[in-house]
Amino acid sequence: EGGRRWNVTLRAASEIEAAMKQAKEDVKFEKLESQLRRALLDAGPNGLTKYNIRANSGMSGSKFGPTWDRMISSGKIVPLEIDPTYCYQRYILPPAEEKNETNQSSPPVDAAPTH
Repeated sequence: EGGRRWNVTLRAASEIEAAMKQAKEDVKFEKLESQLRRALLDAGPNGLTKYNIRANSGMSGSKFGPTWDRMISSGKIVPLEIDPTYCYQRYILPPAEEKNETNQSSPPVDAAPTH
């Protein structure tokens, strides 16, 4: 009485392997999504075309395509309202994404004067 108790759940090895593989894929996509977010943060409120986002992200086409599709379908990248002065569709981060981005640089802080 009052001793330790263990809740044990048995899972098939194939189920564990599938979960591990999915976790690796998720980490890979998070890293790639971060690259695209940084490219869009640098663009500002006018956004960028898909071509410019890819160029600024430094990704190859084989990495960019699936990452782009995943972010567009999940709403992590959204089209900017059509502006007649732009020839091509531009894209931005939704406002919530901009605020939550941790990779933004902080403004420089001046050193305290020494006397």
